[in-house]
Amino acid sequence: MCESTVYIRNGGRMEPCFEHLDIIVVEGGTLKMTNLFGETETIRGRVSRLSLVDHKVIVERGPEEAFGL
Repeated sequence: MCESTVYIRNGGRMEPCFEHLDIIVVEGGTLKMTNLFGETETIRGRVSRLSLVDHKVIVERGPEEAFGL
């Protein structure tokens, strides 16, 4: 399968936050994610890196004003 895992970058470490990602919709500073099982989650942040080969999506979080919220 080709699904990815979403990781939150906190300082120098990355923590997984959402697995089996199928769809990600970016709306301003909000990321709406859906996995292969239809489960959804919404987080504030921005995609800083996407690696299809490694099946990783790296999300940076920061102050709300940095994302226009």
